[in-house]
Amino acid sequence: MWRIAARSSAKRLADGRIMVAPQSAERGVTGMNRLKDAALALRYYEQLVAGLRSRGGMDVVGLISAYEQIRSALAAIDNSELESAIESTRRVIEELLQREADLELLRRAKEKLEKSAA
Repeated sequence: MWRIAARSSAKRLADGRIMVAPQSAERGVTGMNRLKDAALALRYYEQLVAGLRSRGGMDVVGLISAYEQIRSALAAIDNSELESAIESTRRVIEELLQREADLELLRRAKEKLEKSAA
């Protein structure tokens, strides 16, 4: 594979670009680019960790540990258990809504009786 570079000892293409063979590109400019890329990656990682700590108090290791704990806990819950709990909750909500409607009727009946007595 050829790399684009600006060296006089390299092959010049018809469109004016200069190409350098991989073994030449591995030395010099590409080596410096790799160091710069590594430094940028480390700086980004440090900023990421600082942001995590300032927002949630965790570093990357703590975040991964929490993720693993949550994943393990969720794996221990069977979907049928969740469905059963959801259905039970729906029944309780329906019952409470019916009780609310009954109490609302009772309140209105009381208000009508109080008005007619007055």
